[in-house]
Amino acid sequence: MMNSSGSRISGRALWLNFLLLFAVGVGVVAAVFQGEALRYISGLFPFNSAVSDSFTGLCTGIAAGFFAWWAHEKQWFAVPDNTYTDLLKELIRRRGSFWAVTAGAAVSEEMLFRAAVLGTLVLILPDFLALGVSAFIFMLVHVPQYAGQQLIHAWIFVLGLLLGGLLLWQGTLWGAAAAHAGYNAVSFLIWKRSEAREKPNS
Repeated sequence: MMNSSGSRISGRALWLNFLLLFAVGVGVVAAVFQGEALRYISGLFPFNSAVSDSFTGLCTGIAAGFFAWWAHEKQWFAVPDNTYTDLLKELIRRRGSFWAVTAGAAVSEEMLFRAAVLGTLVLILPDFLALGVSAFIFMLVHVPQYAGQQLIHAWIFVLGLLLGGLLLWQGTLWGAAAAHAGYNAVSFLIWKRSEAREKPNS
């Protein structure tokens, strides 16, 4: 439902969506790890490595974001016009949406795709295979958003490998969440700058 400014999604609805993704991730962890679920989740966020793991992840995500921008400038990636990208453009134009698109999306998706999905898969598969399957699932979820753009699908798969690799390497979720947030932040700011350049002064 649109609000008075014509927006199709409210800030509250957006945060509720992220909360739902986070809750699904926690639910999967609870179902799989059962009595060890709290121990598993707390083990993903140790305080002693929060700064170093987050810094490594943030630098990785920012670098990945600038690579994606460079690939877009080289016309390797073309963002399609559809309902999903229209919504993203709407969010980018809206004041105060930066933290939702960066931190909200990053934490909720990392809890679901890395902590829950990858964390479950490594229990039954070798690490490299679990990493590949989780990255493929991550890519599949983004297919509707970038329908018909095979290179972007491949890039999302690589991002899934990168984020999952940080979890497996560091053993915490700090790095993966920071990398995801850094990537989203770069994408947000570059896209916002692009939109401002294309929009005529009024």
